[in-house]
Amino acid sequence: MLLNRYKRKYFHSFDKAFRLTLDEEMKFYRILGRKSNLLFRRFDDISTVLELKYKPEDDETARTITNAFSFRMTKSSKYLDGMVKLYE
Repeated sequence: MLLNRYKRKYFHSFDKAFRLTLDEEMKFYRILGRKSNLLFRRFDDISTVLELKYKPEDDETARTITNAFSFRMTKSSKYLDGMVKLYE
């Protein structure tokens, strides 16, 4: 099992059609049963996850927004990242 923590910031477009979430300072803790003391942990202060949320009908506008970013968009899972860091 896994416990993950991170700092999250929210940003909204003026019309509220788009929301960005920015996740930083991720921490992952291994949970070993009911008496887990959370001592086995991994920190990831380097990675940042930026997520754009919107309705399907705004897909074309979202594409325009993401094309303005200076980085490549990929799929990400904080849960999966934590599992890999803790259990590999």
